[in-house]
Amino acid sequence: MTLFIRKQLCGGFLEDTCQNWTLTQIMYKDVLKYSIWGILYHIMRLFRMHVDYFHPERFSHDIPLYAYPYLPGILGNKCYGNIHAIKNATGKNFHKHCMIEHGLYFAEYVLKDECIMPCIDTIYTYSNYRKNAILKEFGKNFDKEIIMVGPYIQYVDYFKSKDKLKALKAQLGKILLVFPTHSFEDCDDLYDFNQFSQCIDEMAKDYDTVLISMIGYDIQQGFDKQYRNKGYRIVSSGTRNDPYFLNRQRDLMELADMTISNNIGTHIGYSICLGTPHYIFNQDITSIKKAASAQASDHLQAIRDREYAEIKAVFNSREPIITPEQIAVVKKYWGPFEIKPKFYANTQE
Repeated sequence: MTLFIRKQLCGGFLEDTCQNWTLTQIMYKDVLKYSIWGILYHIMRLFRMHVDYFHPERFSHDIPLYAYPYLPGILGNKCYGNIHAIKNATGKNFHKHCMIEHGLYFAEYVLKDECIMPCIDTIYTYSNYRKNAILKEFGKNFDKEIIMVGPYIQYVDYFKSKDKLKALKAQLGKILLVFPTHSFEDCDDLYDFNQFSQCIDEMAKDYDTVLISMIGYDIQQGFDKQYRNKGYRIVSSGTRNDPYFLNRQRDLMELADMTISNNIGTHIGYSICLGTPHYIFNQDITSIKKAASAQASDHLQAIRDREYAEIKAVFNSREPIITPEQIAVVKKYWGPFEIKPKFYANTQE
């Protein structure tokens, strides 16, 4: 039993991320919680690996994360399947004792507590822009190595086989993939649905299929109903803790001929790096916080506004093309990538 527990905590199949923790330092209840949540995670992972994007109702519950120590920065590595993308990107050079930035942050925002955890020696992030933000916060003598890998999604495998994806493409035809701004447990994003849906309707005339991509939490809250009432088809890449989130999202983005959204998010750079043009529908978004949280200073808000304006300025066209200006902006914020032919490129006329 001691050997089994040691394997869980020190790099066995559950792949703990911190070292130098002895069994004498671990409370029994923590070991029990770690083991139970680890087992639940892998059971649910096995179920999720067979659920594709066309069954959003099956993402009604999130997957419990586990890690030891039980810290947000360590738990967060598993969000969206990011850790698998980073492992694919780095291969044998992967640094196990790491923190992976969960998404692309703007306005020099840094998760301070996660970056200074003593049990990590490496931070993985997207770009030089993000590396500079971290070093600005902690100084050039910061004791963690910061490694930039570019858009994480470029390193994950497809969720379905290429043959199945080609069959789907033939069935669905020319696809418009929509990313409405999404909410989280601690914050709801509100916007004028009629205004956004009018844009979708206008663009839909040039496409065979319209797919609305929604995160599991929004579906749990019923935010998909107004889109279903319009006759749109809902798809989902899963929930935040789903290890196959990025795999599903890659399929959807490469199936699509055009993607659109109404807010700035990681999906923009992901779409471009996978060779799918993107359009940002510019509309007001109101974020309703469900708990008290620190507000950005006027200085940081000004930086965010400037960065958002820069991105919106180059993604303001509904034409299904990717411009050099768009590529430059994505590489600035999301990091290095090269657009490669899509899975069906050799089958199109």
